[in-house]
Amino acid sequence: MLALIFLGLAICVGDRLCGLFFRYISVSHRWATATLVGLLLSTGFVYLTARHFASASNPLLWGDCVFLAVATIFLINCPPKRDSSLIQPRVPGTDAWTWIFLAAYIALATWMMFATLDFDSKAGLLQIGMTQWSDYGPNTAIVQSFAHGHNFPAEYPHFAGEPIRYHFLFYFLAGNLEFLGLNLAWSVNLISILTLVCMLAMVIALGQLLFKSRAVGIVASVAFFCHGTLNLVPFLRKQTSFKGALQAIYTLRDYLTSGYPYRGEDWGIWTQVVFVNQRHLASSIGIFLVVLFFLIDRYQEKKRLKEIDRAQAAGLLPPSMPPTDEVAMASDLPATQPSVAAETETEPSYQEPYPAANYWSSGETRVPETVADTEQVQTDPELTTVGPGESEIPVPPEELPQAVADDAASEGSTFRTRAYDEYMHSKSDVSPEREMQESEALEYMHSKSDVSAESDVQESGSFEYVHPKSDPSPESQIQESEALEFANESSREPDPEPVGEELAAEPTPPVAAPIPTRGFLGDLVHDNLVSGRGFIFCGLLLGAMPYWNAPVFTAAFAVLAFFFVLFPCRRYMVGLAITTALIGLPQVLALRSGNARAGASLIHWGYTLGNVPVMQVVKYLGFTFGIKWILILIGLLFGSWLHWRLFIAIFSLFLLTFCFQFSEEALANHKFLNIWLVVANLFVGYGLWRLWRLGKRWWSIPSRLLAVILVAPIVAGGVIDFFPIHNATFIQTGIVGDRLIKWAQTETKPDAIFLTDKFVNHPILLAGRKIFFGYTYFTWSAGYDLPKREAAYRLMFESKNAHQVFTLLKANHIDYVAFDSTVRGAFKNNNEQQVYVPNFQKVFEANDYWTIAIYKVPENADFVPTGTSSESGAATPGVSVFETGNGKENGQLNFPRGLAVDTAGNIFVADSNNDRLQKFLPAGNFVNVIGKRGQGQGEFVEPGGVGVDRNGFIYVADTANNRVQKLKPDGTFLAEWKVPDGGLQTPRDIAIGADNSVYVVDQGHSRIVKFDPNGRVVLVWGVSGKGDGEMTGPTSVAVDGKNNRVYVADPSNGRIQVFDTNGKFVATWPVEEWNMPAGWQFQDLVVDSQAGRLYASCIASDEVLAFDLTGKKIAHLRPNPPDKLEGASSLALVKGKLYVLNTYAGRLSQIPLETK
Repeated sequence: MLALIFLGLAICVGDRLCGLFFRYISVSHRWATATLVGLLLSTGFVYLTARHFASASNPLLWGDCVFLAVATIFLINCPPKRDSSLIQPRVPGTDAWTWIFLAAYIALATWMMFATLDFDSKAGLLQIGMTQWSDYGPNTAIVQSFAHGHNFPAEYPHFAGEPIRYHFLFYFLAGNLEFLGLNLAWSVNLISILTLVCMLAMVIALGQLLFKSRAVGIVASVAFFCHGTLNLVPFLRKQTSFKGALQAIYTLRDYLTSGYPYRGEDWGIWTQVVFVNQRHLASSIGIFLVVLFFLIDRYQEKKRLKEIDRAQAAGLLPPSMPPTDEVAMASDLPATQPSVAAETETEPSYQEPYPAANYWSSGETRVPETVADTEQVQTDPELTTVGPGESEIPVPPEELPQAVADDAASEGSTFRTRAYDEYMHSKSDVSPEREMQESEALEYMHSKSDVSAESDVQESGSFEYVHPKSDPSPESQIQESEALEFANESSREPDPEPVGEELAAEPTPPVAAPIPTRGFLGDLVHDNLVSGRGFIFCGLLLGAMPYWNAPVFTAAFAVLAFFFVLFPCRRYMVGLAITTALIGLPQVLALRSGNARAGASLIHWGYTLGNVPVMQVVKYLGFTFGIKWILILIGLLFGSWLHWRLFIAIFSLFLLTFCFQFSEEALANHKFLNIWLVVANLFVGYGLWRLWRLGKRWWSIPSRLLAVILVAPIVAGGVIDFFPIHNATFIQTGIVGDRLIKWAQTETKPDAIFLTDKFVNHPILLAGRKIFFGYTYFTWSAGYDLPKREAAYRLMFESKNAHQVFTLLKANHIDYVAFDSTVRGAFKNNNEQQVYVPNFQKVFEANDYWTIAIYKVPENADFVPTGTSSESGAATPGVSVFETGNGKENGQLNFPRGLAVDTAGNIFVADSNNDRLQKFLPAGNFVNVIGKRGQGQGEFVEPGGVGVDRNGFIYVADTANNRVQKLKPDGTFLAEWKVPDGGLQTPRDIAIGADNSVYVVDQGHSRIVKFDPNGRVVLVWGVSGKGDGEMTGPTSVAVDGKNNRVYVADPSNGRIQVFDTNGKFVATWPVEEWNMPAGWQFQDLVVDSQAGRLYASCIASDEVLAFDLTGKKIAHLRPNPPDKLEGASSLALVKGKLYVLNTYAGRLSQIPLETK
């Protein structure tokens, strides 16, 4: 109940705040804005307050209590804004369909969120979807660290002891809701559902504002669920029958793959799963849309008011309002400021800025009330409008000439015609002297206002009459009075032309005295504080984003930089930018402080595609967003200059994606494209709407048929993407009644730190406690210094020097050390028996938690025997390929993915994420490094497979550079190989034949390329598919020269394919283990021709499968305990031993084959 009260208060606070600065186009828009803004600002307030009370025993309780008090006081003293203050004129129609779709989105979002994260209250189990495990594991730990721990200031629970470098406020909000009474799943799901639906409501509102159509906004919101990729095409082409296709769709567990070998392409990076896995993304995009709506509303209203000013000055509109310098918003006035609206109870809270512009309707033809040069041609018979780039001046239809009236009433025609222009010109034909009077009066009016021409538009539509400010200068008061007389007089109907002496008697307009100026900076500050407060508030919202979602903050900054160039109101954009920077940059600096990538260049071309030509990027984007491009182009074709400018501004997100890299993980840039697609869907909706309404009567049939043809595959793809969610399986973790969780929460301090295995999730984390070195993917991508912590981590588990271990534990503020079967297996020479058992108190032990034993770190080391410090060699473990770990130093590996052994037994490892090769002696000792990162000769980017021929020449699959390099035995560059026909695309593996032929897995093209030793292409075979001889993203190739066979690993199709050395298909061997979920595709093959064995690594089960050469599986191989495989990938044979590369652990394991 308390959690719901908090949410209600937050939303109400958001509504009152937004009512001071924003206008709304509908009730749903109002409450979506209130929810998004309220949750963001309230959460930030509670966190900052709790952090201020960090020394208290329960900081979060203090944060909530202070928020309750402040929110209550604010709501009492800030009256609500009434629903009548909606942007006028309203878009034709009702909001019924909007509410129907929003209700459907609530139901759909509820299903999506609970299908991937749920809580079994009967069994007390937290259920996490299999494909969401790697995301939810770390994020639920963040939630629990706030709900049940003490995490102020915030630290990453998987990397305790350093400030957090991951946006966390969304999960802090979930933790606060759990603290206030909800369970973990409901806390995360409730705000996920609310914010996703509110983001879609913002999309609908933007559609109405930009395109004056409710249908456009609704279609754009539906398009959110249908990403439009062309993945559907290769999937359907592989199906043999319609019934088989339906069955395959219904049982689908994995998202459709694009066929591209790039990161993320095989786990649904362009589907709804992104918003399911990354729950904070929808809410942050929603905030961006709130700011976008405000800016576009201001631009449109600014143009409208300027047109009305011109019309009144020319005498075309009656002077029904005071001059523009006397118009102000109610939101800009003090609470005690008197106003005309406030004096009359029947006066609505919203008034049009110029009520005289609200005109007449006659019959079925109504002249539009909006003065905007950016509106589209409306084909609604109820309206007559103007075309893109044109302005309209309202004129009563009865005053129009017949030709003009007929043209204005015709459906689909533009209002502006030559006859209309001539008529308007004749109506505004006044004497030059009169024009001079009007011009000077208006110029004086604007010079007297304390804002520029760009500030004519206020932050809200609530305009009221206010008394002009008093001026202490009597002279200036007289001048102002005279100027206002001329301004009011100029808005009346012009008097008859004076003749004779009357012309000479025409009064001379007064000359305004010079107005004191504050200077450029003074005017800029004054304008922003007086009339630009809505912009400053938007800057506050964007400035609060880095701790909520840093990539959206970066995206918003880029888009608004383009807005500054392309749109007016630039002086207010300066205020917005300064506010954003003042609030946001300290958060950015805090998130990047100590970042291991801090010195790296932000410039990075290619996203996950690597260093590829521009046309390959264009082709990739064309495939990724598919048919939506056609609808976007149609929307732009019918769009106004406003729409084009908006599209150009959001196009900056492509530049962020493909030209920059803000973290170690280039794949993280996908969020920029996700944001782009949400906004681009508005143009998709508009293109479809215009196509549907194209033509009249039976002429509309072809265009509507085309619309259906374009939409059908987009919708079909979106529907198919729901089935992996429907068929998702859960990983279950005990959370209620769990013995270890209960012990940790009752027997340890809320801020306790544990030294444990590198957990993704664990009862210790679910208890709200932090661990010293956990799951490394997010810590690596966030820029933590993993090699430094890895070294200390190993020493605390391996060093036999008790004093050294104790010193390290204390230096890193570690309170407990947990040994389990995984730790004992990973560290063969662990120090549990030598250091921890005799010197540390065992406080928890259980066989049902992987044989866990937890030791408490004492307050002092007085009892530790001093003799243990004399052990030599314990301080630093030796650099050996069999014992090294992840890191950047010589001998250390970072996500290695290639392995080869020469005839002398020397070991070559492709140190992929360090962009180099490393050479080790047969005993495992480090020898030297070969190559460095780059695109030149002998340089690599993410090298993959490695091969060594009989003469010692080294062949490297330079994966991200799309080439093969041949090196001399000493590692110096010799040659570079590419394929003329389409080139190599992500070459993944290399095998050497008996005749020194080189076989390369061209993974991106799903084929095998055979070279002779001189680099000439001998043979190419294979295409993408599931049939015999076809393959989908193959990962490895092995050559049996004795039996004239080539074996290809095709894990995406769950099989090994056998060919002869001429590429002719021979057989298929199914490999069931390869169908198990695995985050990476590193399956490798190696063949032992003499023994008649083929070995295949399996990363999902961390084992090696042994087959005879008929395809019969004969063994499952693992190293002898305590060694174990961690991310089993590349294989190599040497003298009766099988080497297995552990990609995750950064070391080599060996399996003695003679004992198997």
